[in-house]
Amino acid sequence: MIEITTPTSLCSRCERIVESNGEDIAWTSFAIADSDVNAYYGIKDRMRVNELTVEIVKDNLRPLPDEEIYPVFPATGLTAAPDDYSGRYVKCTAWVDYEDVKGTPFLSRLMLQEAHTMEFLAKRPHPNIVRYYGCQIKRDRITGLVLETFPLKHDLGFATQRPELFKGLVDKNRIMSGLRAAVDHLHSIGLAHNDINTANIMLDEEGEPKLIDFGSCQPIGHRLMSCGTPGWYKDIFHLSDTAHDDYGLGLLGPWLEKTFAEEI
Repeated sequence: MIEITTPTSLCSRCERIVESNGEDIAWTSFAIADSDVNAYYGIKDRMRVNELTVEIVKDNLRPLPDEEIYPVFPATGLTAAPDDYSGRYVKCTAWVDYEDVKGTPFLSRLMLQEAHTMEFLAKRPHPNIVRYYGCQIKRDRITGLVLETFPLKHDLGFATQRPELFKGLVDKNRIMSGLRAAVDHLHSIGLAHNDINTANIMLDEEGEPKLIDFGSCQPIGHRLMSCGTPGWYKDIFHLSDTAHDDYGLGLLGPWLEKTFAEEI
């Protein structure tokens, strides 16, 4: 059985509040993968995420079939990451959506789509877009996307909780300029990101912004499998469009001014 020493060792913990008969009920889902990237998932209703214990997690974890979350690595079109990718970040499946799509190949298809997007971008690199090194392969399936990592380890949105971590890194003009350049590059090659928000922005060791998370990035006009983050789009949408990126950037400027009103 997979070793779990603390709930924080899980690769995903997600809390939701649902209404039932006029009552707000919390439930928490969680996931973890072992050293061979075999995946385990669990859910506990009427429980907040901060109430999880190791015992509760162990009692509720169940193995997941590879085919639900890991696409088959195709014979052509994608790159396998080098055998030694230590020090890199491995992006795994979109666990937060699993409960809504379990029993279907949705997450597998979503990962394959993002792998093709990253492969396309790797041939058209930009300094403000996260670098991609290929697919993590286990059991002839794509179990993750190997990407560059960043010293801070936290996305820009984390600054609302721990602003001191960003001390000396935040240059508001530099962030806006870099992200505008990244988005313009995407648009120039026929893509839209469709999910510009603070959780999808990292800073390198010099404070240069890097756009991440291309799960919603698709050719302009294409129908999307996933799109947007609540609070960062004007209206619900289903087609890839440059207007979604422009709207997100339009919200980012005021967010930066408010969050970093004082230099840190």
